[in-house]
Amino acid sequence: MGNNASQYGGIYVTLNEPCPSMGQPITGTVSLSITQPYPANTVYLKIKGFERTEWEQYRDVQGENGQTYQEREFFWDKRNFFAIQIPVWSVATPELQPGQYQIPFSFYLPTNLPASFEYQNFNTRAIVGYKLKAILPPMRSGYSKIKHSMFMNLRPQPPTMTQRAIVENSQSVT
Repeated sequence: MGNNASQYGGIYVTLNEPCPSMGQPITGTVSLSITQPYPANTVYLKIKGFERTEWEQYRDVQGENGQTYQEREFFWDKRNFFAIQIPVWSVATPELQPGQYQIPFSFYLPTNLPASFEYQNFNTRAIVGYKLKAILPPMRSGYSKIKHSMFMNLRPQPPTMTQRAIVENSQSVT
């Protein structure tokens, strides 16, 4: 998706589980490479949930000459339904020094969020998705954010099984 490497370095986020389940911890690592001093001290993860729909319709239109032709109309909409920003790492100094940093993270999302979904059929498309972004924002103007974003597929929370076993006609073996 987007890796905004700059003259100051780059950042990349990986998940331990490529398709985590709702209700389970989402774990991974932010890899940060700083090539020269950079005025920042906090790495954030931003998670955004969105839905998008697209479709096209055809309608008959009568032209000036009396002939009927079909006109195609496109419709689409996108809505964000969830957004959170989590600080995953901070240092006490106002400037990061050159080096390689590996920042492990773990967080939970609310269990009432919808699972990822995609549907496409001819002229119709619907998506429920999540975007995960690692961000290192500068503390001074004149510097651009160092960031990386990726799509994250969330599976539904597995059902809990609370079923008792029933034993009938048991016999002891001697």
